[in-house]
Amino acid sequence: MDKFGERLKKVRKNKGVQAYVLEDLCGIGRNAIYEYEEGTRIPRLDNAVEIAKTLDVSLDYLTGLSEESNPLFYSKK
Repeated sequence: MDKFGERLKKVRKNKGVQAYVLEDLCGIGRNAIYEYEEGTRIPRLDNAVEIAKTLDVSLDYLTGLSEESNPLFYSKK
């Protein structure tokens, strides 16, 4: 499993968000979300950003570039 998938799964579960809820909130198919978590599929940048915004976590954290999970540089519009 890649860093994005590991962290996506961890954050989603820690926040109590089911994959079908994330699917509805992001407009990304549930199978795609599971494939991201398993590391068998890489999300497009726009999908990764949407997931990060929806889960209120930084994209740097999800991709393994930072250990800080707080989103600091985007506005929730």
